[in-house]
Amino acid sequence: VYASHTAPIRTAKAAALADAEACAEVGEPRKMVALCGRAIATGMLPDDVLVLTYSNRAFAYVNMELFANALRDYGAALRIHSSDAVTYAGRAQVNNLMNNW
Repeated sequence: VYASHTAPIRTAKAAALADAEACAEVGEPRKMVALCGRAIATGMLPDDVLVLTYSNRAFAYVNMELFANALRDYGAALRIHSSDAVTYAGRAQVNNLMNNW
C-alpha cells in the first residue's frame, strides 16, 4: 500500500474548503464566525474562496453588531482582491452603520 506524503495536505485543504462552504450555508452568525475563522486560519484556501470567506465572516460580525471586526475582515478581503465591488459595498455599509462617512 502506497501512502502519499501529500495526503494530509489534501485532507486539510478539503476540510478548510468544507468549513468555508458550511460557513456560507449555516446562517447563524456565531457558527459562521467559528467556521469561517477555522477555514481562514488554515491558510489553505484559494484566494477567491478566501475573499468570500472573509466577507461571509464580516457579514456575520455585522449581524452581531461587531462592526470593527467586520471592517477588519472586509479590509483583509480587499488586500487580497482590491477590486471586489461586493466587498467594497459591504465595507461601505458597515461604515454607514458606524456613522463613518
